[in-house]
Amino acid sequence: MQTYTDEVYATSGTVALTYGTAVTLTLNDRAQFVVALVLSSTTRTPTTAQGSALLVQVSSNSLNKPAQTFLSGPYFTSAPVTNESGFGMIQDIIPLGWQAGPNAVLSFATAPTYTSTTAITTMVGVIYSDGTPPDDWMSKFPDAMGANGAVSTSARQLTVARTALPALTIPKWAKVVVGFRVVDLKEAAITANEEQQAIVDFQFSQAGVQPQIIPSNSISGSIGTPVGGAPSHDWMPTIPAWIPLSGTGDITVTPYVTLQHAVTTGNNVSVEVLYK
Repeated sequence: MQTYTDEVYATSGTVALTYGTAVTLTLNDRAQFVVALVLSSTTRTPTTAQGSALLVQVSSNSLNKPAQTFLSGPYFTSAPVTNESGFGMIQDIIPLGWQAGPNAVLSFATAPTYTSTTAITTMVGVIYSDGTPPDDWMSKFPDAMGANGAVSTSARQLTVARTALPALTIPKWAKVVVGFRVVDLKEAAITANEEQQAIVDFQFSQAGVQPQIIPSNSISGSIGTPVGGAPSHDWMPTIPAWIPLSGTGDITVTPYVTLQHAVTTGNNVSVEVLYK
């Protein structure tokens, strides 16, 4: 069994419980089982006295799945002042457990729970597999299985151009990749109305391993001139995976980062690949 992670970008409506335009994601020709959603959302310009959560509607005609509505973040309350530094959201992993099929098409639409001046933008990741996940892997889900090692790297990224981060090397003794982490953080002055969201596609040198596309956490734009403490996170989830490795030599993994929105200064993206 091997897992795959792919991603699509959705924009909500601005009226409470009103969905934005639906977007679709086509699974690959090996797909047999939809494991989970990985959601990360934010808004460019939060507005004083407006708070909201997010409804995520998922359907699939090819899988005979009528619309299912899941509750997700960002869970943010109305801002009490006219200037503040925004809010953050870590990736929300929602287990699904749907039987799938080759090239199945999933449809997504999002809606705020409260009328908002600006739309909420969501990176929708889908974890799926080419077989039914084993019980010991699923018993840990949505946590990843324990790792015996990891490799990480980090770099600044300001533009929306797809850019390679430094390549990572998985040693030949590793048998399987068990997870990924992608972190997008501000490390310099905050510029008003600039949200931070990134996707990273991990390219493997091993033949037969398709790119794994993982969404980062999200950080909103600020209200007016940023003041006070910046958004921060106590932890970041590991996005579970199960990618068998050949064991015949070291594997090179090149992460490519694509920002969803350009940032003026100090946007840093860090990545980690965990294995055992």
